[in-house]
Order: sequence, then C-alpha cells, then structure tokens
Amino acid sequence: MVVRTMGRLVGAHLNASVKYAASAGIDADNLKRIFDPFFTTKPIGQGAGLGLSLSYSIAKKHGRLLEVKSVVGQGTKFRVTLQIHVKT
Repeated sequence: MVVRTMGRLVGAHLNASVKYAASAGIDADNLKRIFDPFFTTKPIGQGAGLGLSLSYSIAKKHGRLLEVKSVVGQGTKFRVTLQIHVKT
C-alpha cells in the first residue's frame, strides 16, 4: 500500500490530504454511504464501520471539513481542513 500525505497552509487553515494510491477506489454506491455509522464492506467481525463516521462527526463538530474523492481503479483521497493557531 502506498500512502502519500500532503499539507498546505492557507491563511489560518491547514489543508491536509492523504491519498491511498494502491487503493482500488470506492464505487459510487459505497461512496455515498462512506460516512454513515456502522457502514462497512468488511466481513462480520473485521470492522465496526465507525472509524470514518466518527472522524467526520469530530471534524463537523469543530466546524471543519472531511472530504473524500475516489475513482475506481485510480485510488482514494481524503482531505481534512483544520484551523490552526500560529504563535507569534
């Protein structure tokens, strides 16, 4: 698996991206439900389907974004936008 991370400072926000280049991508039907609680494509006992749901809820609670883009056969990219405070 290849994981690439990237960050970019835009004003008081940090845009951080994680791309899973080795991913087969996520089909459109699953992509629509990816942040739903308890949604998983894993076999029973191998995933609760809570990881992305919790991550999305935490980001939203703090007024931030968690986005996903995926193309079957090309991979999946997650992007989170965080507000940062720079000490001067």
